Amino acid sequence: MRLHSMKSCLMALTIVVVIGSASTARSANLNDPEPSLWGCELSQEHVLQRITAGLIGRGWTVTENDGQGNLVAQVIVRAKHTLIVDIAYDDQSFDINYKDSDNLEYRIRRNGTANIHRNANSWMNNIREDITAQLLALCATNS
Repeated sequence: MRLHSMKSCLMALTIVVVIGSASTARSANLNDPEPSLWGCELSQEHVLQRITAGLIGRGWTVTENDGQGNLVAQVIVRAKHTLIVDIAYDDQSFDINYKDSDNLEYRIRRNGTANIHRNANSWMNNIREDITAQLLALCATNS
């Protein structure tokens, strides 16, 4: 009887460890992308158009625009994961920063670092690259 109880406890502990490490494997430090410069001066209207085009190309939507160089954009993946970012921009640069999320395992660790599902970092980097490509293409046609 006692051996059976120990086996049950050991099995339960194994399940907890496996589930815990599976969750940790999907998690990474939250890393906002580096600010992006594209090497020419553009009107804020053109910058906004190209940022929007870069977002739409990846399935993102602009949910807020203050008209002063600040946007809020979101992506909803498989109808269950939501990532929301702030995008600040001017005539020569833009900067993407995490704002909020749903169902992406966001948490602040005891040491103060933020963790999130590792795909969130990729999604933010992908839109940074796409938006930068849009802006570089506009610079090339304006020179």
